[in-house]
Amino acid sequence: MALLRTLTLVYTAVLVLALAVALTTIAVYLWRVAFALRDVRAALSLVRERTGPLRQHLQPLEALTEEHVEAFEDATTLLERATGQLGEHEKALLAAPPASA
Repeated sequence: MALLRTLTLVYTAVLVLALAVALTTIAVYLWRVAFALRDVRAALSLVRERTGPLRQHLQPLEALTEEHVEAFEDATTLLERATGQLGEHEKALLAAPPASA
């Protein structure tokens, strides 16, 4: 009975030690990740500061692009309408009886 108790205590000690090592390893990696995320946050803040002036240059380009998109949409509508009318004329010509010569 004493042998069984000793083996159980040894097994428990090994198990607790393995769990402690695993949790310590996890804690170390989480600590490293936290520092890496802090560095990423600092880098992103720096990027936001440095790219802030681009907004004043990009807004006119965005407005110009929107104007061109509207012009292209209008042109597309006109072309679709013209294509429809040509299709109707083509059908009318094909349906008309041939002229006698």
